[in-house]
Amino acid sequence: MNNFRGQGFHLTATKHEPITLALISLKTALQSYFKTQKNIAQAWTSLGSNEPTDKASLDVFYRRTRNGMTYIENYVETIIHFHHFVELMCIELLRMEHSSLATEQCKESESHKEVYKRIRKLPNDASTRTIDSTIGFDKAIKRLHALISDDNITTRTWLNNPNLAFVDKTAKESMLQLLALRNLLLHQGTFILEYDYLDLFVGTKVLPFIINIIQLPEFSIYNHLWRHPEIACMKTSGDRVDPISEIVLVCKNHYNREHIAFLKELGRSAYQNLIPNHEPPKSGFGASMGGNPVRIAARDRANRALKEEDVYGVRDCLVCGERTLVLYEHSEMDIPRSVVEARCTNCTFSIDKRFQPHKYDINVLDLWISI
Repeated sequence: MNNFRGQGFHLTATKHEPITLALISLKTALQSYFKTQKNIAQAWTSLGSNEPTDKASLDVFYRRTRNGMTYIENYVETIIHFHHFVELMCIELLRMEHSSLATEQCKESESHKEVYKRIRKLPNDASTRTIDSTIGFDKAIKRLHALISDDNITTRTWLNNPNLAFVDKTAKESMLQLLALRNLLLHQGTFILEYDYLDLFVGTKVLPFIINIIQLPEFSIYNHLWRHPEIACMKTSGDRVDPISEIVLVCKNHYNREHIAFLKELGRSAYQNLIPNHEPPKSGFGASMGGNPVRIAARDRANRALKEEDVYGVRDCLVCGERTLVLYEHSEMDIPRSVVEARCTNCTFSIDKRFQPHKYDINVLDLWISI
């Protein structure tokens, strides 16, 4: 069998399948990005330091340790899948104006506006959706920006939508930076952003653009394909905590590594929550444990943990809302006893005393109790 390509299939059975694939990439990118804070724990004190010894130890961490290599793995997944999502969605936005905008190449010295004028009279045929002829990321974002930002193009239909005004020059340049980082990975394999700078790039460049796309009514109906289950804890304002929008806000106002890492841990563990939100308890057998076998097993693990010597107690988890958050105390001699770590036996949410949820506008009692 030499023609392997001939044995596959195209995702073109329905017009929404490319969107589905894009949202799968978005989910993968977010999961990978959220995981990066777990990889970096052992190098935490060296991050952001200008001390030569810290810089040297950080370099060893990234290049020579298992956690450092896992950070690189998650970084690669983050950049590549954010890139893939943006590329597919930009192409989809062009198709919504005219199918040929996603496939037609510029002739010599031809502008994107001139391409638009030339293809306007062509049939708006969805069959032009082929892998071979689709334009790439670079042309897609530049064409999208050119056609949206030019108010002299009065014949636009979909691209005249005021909700697309976010595709401005700043957004275009940000997405071209994403393309550059992706190319440095795939074509050279030589460049990895350090932890803090990945946060700043994702929080100030990538996520604002993505939020604007997924909020479009045409795409928001597919949120269930990529979004994690609802997080249980609330902000002091009474609103639900949304790690994505909160990360953007923290990066915009004042970057705080601990706050961002806490939000990433909320997002990471939310994707691990296998208990449906607000599931009503079943009557009859198992009702006292909530009925759901995943819930029963998680609560059983939490109850068994209470028998361990270094466990202080169990609380409701900030992420899944189950009473499965096990609090671990400091047990060394000559040191006052206090709770130093919290781990959920259901969604795997896990933080230590570096993080102060009540200082991040989260409506929760202080976890770090002195005993």
